[in-house]
Amino acid sequence: MTKEIPLQNIAVNDIKFDETNPNVLTPEQMIALKATIKQFGFLSPVILNKKLEVIDGEHRVTVYKDLKKETIPAYVIHLKIKKNLR
Repeated sequence: MTKEIPLQNIAVNDIKFDETNPNVLTPEQMIALKATIKQFGFLSPVILNKKLEVIDGEHRVTVYKDLKKETIPAYVIHLKIKKNLR
């Protein structure tokens, strides 16, 4: 049986970014993402490792920071970010 990971509210300011993330959004895409979050709110949780490093959802965290949100819904999983995969 698979253990379900609980959804947590994590302090946005505690989250760390992976500076090697190759996924970049254009300014227009960031504006659209921000507008979507403002209109619909939380749609998809971010995924973090135990050190609160972003595995998935860096742009959503950035938008939450821009919107002055204190917490963001996240799954915190046991996974290390592997460097130098390229």
